[in-house]
Amino acid sequence: MAKSARADNVRLNQLRAKEQAAERRRRLTIAIAATAAVVVVVAVLVGVALFGPKQQAVATGPLDPAVYTTLSTVPVATFDQVGAGSGVSNPPKAISAPALTTDGKPGVLYVGAEYCPFCAAERWPFVVAMTRFGQFANLQATASGAAPEAYPNTATLSFHGASYTSQYLGFTGVETQTNTNQPLDTLSGDNKTIFDTYNPGGSIPFIDYGGKATANGASVDPSIFAGKTQAQIADDIANPSTTISKAVLGSANVITAQLCALTNNQPAPVCTSSGVTTAAAALK
Repeated sequence: MAKSARADNVRLNQLRAKEQAAERRRRLTIAIAATAAVVVVVAVLVGVALFGPKQQAVATGPLDPAVYTTLSTVPVATFDQVGAGSGVSNPPKAISAPALTTDGKPGVLYVGAEYCPFCAAERWPFVVAMTRFGQFANLQATASGAAPEAYPNTATLSFHGASYTSQYLGFTGVETQTNTNQPLDTLSGDNKTIFDTYNPGGSIPFIDYGGKATANGASVDPSIFAGKTQAQIADDIANPSTTISKAVLGSANVITAQLCALTNNQPAPVCTSSGVTTAAAALK
């Protein structure tokens, strides 16, 4: 009986060993299958990211006249309340270059592209400042490029097809590409020479202020406009207590001070206002 019991124990142990081995194989198979499934999912996600359809950029169309009215009629008292503002950087820097003129007046050259989020940000204070000296026509409403561009779909304006009238300044706006990276305006002639000479890195936005100063890059952070429409941004600009107003009007005061240096401080009510004279300290 003892031998039989031992034999039974041996067979039982062998059976248990086989069951344990089978269980290990089953678990290994499940683990391999799970890993394979994860790999497939990751591969699909990567494939969609690389080769799948991108988000669509916001269509470009005429700017709502009410938005332009808000931007072009900010009271001097509001500019003065903001003064140098906050969140403002990258002011124009003086250069030594031949004078830039347009139609016999000091000229301002802007070079950017619709897809560029930093251009999208810079157009807000730039347009506000320029409307203190004249008026735009046919500005377009657009947005920067869709993801995976940085700060995707930042609501902004476009100078493509726009014109500017002023007794003090001339203006040329060049938008080299659409917000889907298609060719748009051509940068050529003297304007291309200026861009290449005084902006060797080719960065945008680039602004030449009458051959006296240039600005490369945005003066305000594009992130402050996230999720807002043109109308909402314009309303925030008009309210000096908002983050957007403090940045945009602060930057616009700096830009205005640079423009006043081109116009012999005309118009006087603009150029001698406290917001402008305070912000002028940022110029180098």
